[in-house]
Amino acid sequence: MRFSTRTQYILAIIGYVLGIFFFTLVAYKGFEHARNAFIWGEFAYGERGLYTWPAKSLVPLGAGLLCIQLLIGIVERMRELITGKFTVREGLFD
Repeated sequence: MRFSTRTQYILAIIGYVLGIFFFTLVAYKGFEHARNAFIWGEFAYGERGLYTWPAKSLVPLGAGLLCIQLLIGIVERMRELITGKFTVREGLFD
């Protein structure tokens, strides 16, 4: 069963909103974790004793960038729903 284009766009927007909710939590908690590693001077045990906060800060950075991408997707889908001019695609995410 194939949904109409309008229904596909509405379901995509719902998925984007859920994704933003989840990845905002990941970004927030990841930021707290990276900040604490920076404040406490956390490092990996070993020969060189590398600080861990640079690597730990990449998780909230990536999650934040994904949230921005999801917001852009919501705006695009909403614009297409409002105007009724749907982009011609093989599938919704192509």
